[in-house]
Amino acid sequence: MYWRWKSRSSRVGRPKLDKEIRDLIRRISDENPLWSVPRLQSELRLLGYEVAESTVDKYRVRNSKPPSQTWKTFLENHAGEIASIDFFTAPTITFRILFCFVVLRHDRRQVVHFNVTASHRLLDGEQMDSSFSGGYRTKVSAAGSGHGLWSRFHRARAGTGHQRGPSRSSQSVATGIGGEADRIIRRECLDHVIVLDQNHL
Repeated sequence: MYWRWKSRSSRVGRPKLDKEIRDLIRRISDENPLWSVPRLQSELRLLGYEVAESTVDKYRVRNSKPPSQTWKTFLENHAGEIASIDFFTAPTITFRILFCFVVLRHDRRQVVHFNVTASHRLLDGEQMDSSFSGGYRTKVSAAGSGHGLWSRFHRARAGTGHQRGPSRSSQSVATGIGGEADRIIRRECLDHVIVLDQNHL
């Protein structure tokens, strides 16, 4: 009780930050919504204010909305102009590997075009351009970046206003649409059929 009396104080906790610094943190963060907390702290240090990172995080202005749309939102907004392009392989009865080329429309999950070849190098620009004949035009295509098909397709579509969007692991929505079509084709067809040759497939 004696030491509690000796150390009594009307103030509890940390001393409050000056209003000038609090207003400055809010103003800088409001004018630079893309800046992170460490960036704001560094900027304050350049102005001569040593403020802890937790304090900056406490007083900064928080944006209710993200600074830009997510990849999923982009796909939803432009589904009618996006197609997925993908490869999968199928073995024949003589253990020959055939390559299946599939173009899938995003908005209706519809197969726009497919082809079977003995070598993926046989898919030339004319074959790829015919994938989007019949009135369907796409502006962006999402494809896996692991095979050379992608660069050849983009060269074939150059000059038509077409943009490429190779899918990465973070863009799993676009990759998943094409991958799901491959899995359905395997599960509902290829797993129950012994392929004889290219024409049969």
